[in-house]
Amino acid sequence: MKKGRPAHTLYCLCRTNMDHPHHSPPFVTTIDENQQGEKHESPSSSKLQQLVENKLLEIIFRETTTLGIRIHRNIERASLVRSFHKTYIVVSNTTHVNGFDEDVRKYEINVKVGYLRNDIVTMKPEFEDCRKVAEETGLSLRYISDMAYSRAKLELKQVNSDTTAVNVRVL
Repeated sequence: MKKGRPAHTLYCLCRTNMDHPHHSPPFVTTIDENQQGEKHESPSSSKLQQLVENKLLEIIFRETTTLGIRIHRNIERASLVRSFHKTYIVVSNTTHVNGFDEDVRKYEINVKVGYLRNDIVTMKPEFEDCRKVAEETGLSLRYISDMAYSRAKLELKQVNSDTTAVNVRVL
């Protein structure tokens, strides 16, 4: 940071309800007259945004030792088209007895798949699904996640090769 001193960076993302893509704005600028003829103005979106921003700034100033805060507005986010792929992993919870597993269980794990121009560019097993399996089996979260990823990759590669004669990649 300044003069080469070490520092911490705190990122605070804020969204008011009116910014949520699935909800209509709860506050709009309107002037209503009540029964006595008095005019009442509801808060506009910019006023609400300013109120939220001021509250966050107050919290940061009170809870940290900072003397200044840089504010970046209108941060945009790009995201891939996503879908979920359901995969199953098989885990043996006991050792082999006479060549057979005593306790073999099948676990369902959802894998989030990201697409760019119809090509799979990323996959990520859902954390909560992997966590539950790891807790139940005693295996590491990383191991469960890697198993689910590998399984989904094989399954999706098979689906892709069955449905696509030629896969041309244009980026």
